[in-house]
Amino acid sequence: MAAGLARALAWGLGMTLSAEPKTEDRATLLAIAKDNLACQVCNGSGWTGENIQRTCPNCDGSGKERTTLEQRIEASIKLAKYNAL
Repeated sequence: MAAGLARALAWGLGMTLSAEPKTEDRATLLAIAKDNLACQVCNGSGWTGENIQRTCPNCDGSGKERTTLEQRIEASIKLAKYNAL
């Protein structure tokens, strides 16, 4: 049942059921879906700079990469698809 639902959702969004992703890809998708992907600029610290600590301009000091609701939903659907394989 879940596999059929994942396939239907994937088809409806125009995604193809390709080969299983690498472990890192699943971890990244899970982080996006949970909205806790570490910022790529400050590596999750929220600060940048060598001698002077400054709030990271990319994440505004939160340490998390900005993700939209659409990106989170897409990541959740891809995870469901991969788990159904």
